[in-house]
Amino acid sequence: MIRLTRAEIRRLLSRRLSLVGALGALAITAGILLSVYQEAKPLPADAQATMRADFERAHQDWESNRKQLTTDCLAAQAQHRATDPNADFHCNDLEPRLEHWGKPETRFTELAPEILLGSGYMLGLLAFLIGASFIGAEFSTGSIATWLTFEPRRLRVYISKLAAAALVVAPLAVLVVSLLTGGIWLIVDRHGSTTGVTADAWSDLSGTAGRIVLLTCASAIVGTAVGLMVRHTAAALGIVIAYLALIEGTFSGVLQQQQLWLVGPNIRSWIHHGTTYPALECSPVADGNYQCSNVDRLLTFTDSSLYLGLTFALVVALAALVFHRRDIT
Repeated sequence: MIRLTRAEIRRLLSRRLSLVGALGALAITAGILLSVYQEAKPLPADAQATMRADFERAHQDWESNRKQLTTDCLAAQAQHRATDPNADFHCNDLEPRLEHWGKPETRFTELAPEILLGSGYMLGLLAFLIGASFIGAEFSTGSIATWLTFEPRRLRVYISKLAAAALVVAPLAVLVVSLLTGGIWLIVDRHGSTTGVTADAWSDLSGTAGRIVLLTCASAIVGTAVGLMVRHTAAALGIVIAYLALIEGTFSGVLQQQQLWLVGPNIRSWIHHGTTYPALECSPVADGNYQCSNVDRLLTFTDSSLYLGLTFALVVALAALVFHRRDIT
């Protein structure tokens, strides 16, 4: 089995798409770090001077009209509370503050987890494409039939292909996550704020990075399994695009109450070790109508782990059954 897996790894690494995908991932990583730098770097001196002057004018206006501004705010708040009892316009905190003007300070603890989440989606999709194209190309050229003449035990061939796909994308995922984490830290440490970066914060971030690597490997395995079932790279990619465009995109508003059954929110919950999703909650009011508002509902790490784990096992098992029973030619 080890020699078979090594052979599959060599074949996968020799494919042009694997190299192009790796270079593309590194290029995207560089672009993300450039974007972080643009966001974190301070404003030019002339822009800071303009911002300071605007702040001083606003603060002077507030000093001159604070009573009227507070009265108007309280009146608007009272009017709004007729339909929304929880409305709070923060009328006791209207004084302009310098820290609220200009460019907000970039914080490592806020920025890094969200960028890593985005990289997880990117790496997952890339790994799926690499895995699907790996097996899809073999069916298109007929080389899978030739390969089975050398190793007729299909289950061994199937497992070796899944293992090769996961082992090839794992180093790329580790490299991308490491570059992003280290790069963001260096940029924000110089131009932003690293306040709150404790040992616990690093532990959480390490867990996030590890789960992204595992997600990338699982995506490569699922891509290989789906490609084996549909026997064509374009068909496998079409399934993913159709799902993302229709289910996660077009009908996401209709399926707002069922988001816990969608792949995207479960991936976000798994990477972030739990998350919330918005849901519409309606309740009757005194006049007989209904009042609806958005509330945040919890999607736990345990629930998302079960969802993704069962989906992964189902796809892999179904592909194994198809490969074992279906004629190759």
